[in-house]
Amino acid sequence: MTTNHLTRLDPALVRPGRVDLIQLLDDAQPDQAAQLFARFYGGGQPESVPEKSKDGDEIELQTLAEKVKQITTSEMKGGKRASMAALQGFGRASHRWYATTIPHAPPKPPKPPAPPADPNRIYTARKTALHSEYSAAIQNSPFFIILGHQNFSVAKFTALRKDLAKIKPSKGAPVDQPPTKLSVIRHAIFGAAVKSTRPQATPLISSIQGPAAILTFPNLDPPYLKSALRVIERAVPKSRQGEPVDHSKPKLHVIGAYTEGRVFQSAAIQNLSTLPTLDTLRAQLVGLLSAPAAQIAGVLDQARGGRLSRTLEGLKASLEENEKEG
Repeated sequence: MTTNHLTRLDPALVRPGRVDLIQLLDDAQPDQAAQLFARFYGGGQPESVPEKSKDGDEIELQTLAEKVKQITTSEMKGGKRASMAALQGFGRASHRWYATTIPHAPPKPPKPPAPPADPNRIYTARKTALHSEYSAAIQNSPFFIILGHQNFSVAKFTALRKDLAKIKPSKGAPVDQPPTKLSVIRHAIFGAAVKSTRPQATPLISSIQGPAAILTFPNLDPPYLKSALRVIERAVPKSRQGEPVDHSKPKLHVIGAYTEGRVFQSAAIQNLSTLPTLDTLRAQLVGLLSAPAAQIAGVLDQARGGRLSRTLEGLKASLEENEKEG
């Protein structure tokens, strides 16, 4: 059996004097109702289409006939026969009903890989200046931190820079060392600068989601880092417990850091700030290495004095006693 293809529904084709379509649809079986509907309501010139599409889907005219019967049934409740207005309203609302199948959309082909960067591409003066600025900051800073921010105004950045400048360096730090510097960065240009200057810090780029800033340090000074993290934490007041989340409030958080070829996440940076200064670590290391030597020297110093002579005298006396007994 083939499935009929209906042309546009035209209520004017159902005229007085023709066969009562509603009664036929009501008495006929679903497959017969489909054929009757196509003959009397579709103009009598239906086209034939395959019963199944390539995908195995099947849409029969029974579905359409059942929809018409549902409308007519609602009109016939209470002993009233279906009116022509109901069919006309159905025809206007239906517009076009086709007994065809809708094939599934073919899967989208995978995106081709991004083309390599054009070495001859000419960049704007602004982008070139930013790339040079970021590259110099990364190359001249042995330790830097990436900060993520949201709704953080220019005034707040200015206040944060002033608070960072008030931090006193640790004891033993060079007097002429440059201060820390906080700069807002553009993600794409900063990523290009990192790849060309510090490729080991490339994992930091993927961690940046949204606006970001870089905080450069002249050296790795854990006590100074601890003070800087405390200033960053105080820059944004914490939300009270149970307070609803306000996305319009300013936010500032540590994303990661880089030093000596290694990338540190936020938790590792906190642990790094609890360490003593580098000079203190060197003194502790020297003390650990010199302890065994000092112990050996003390033993030799004790043995070098009267204790050694008394030991030899005792050994001599024991040997003489053995000779007498023998």
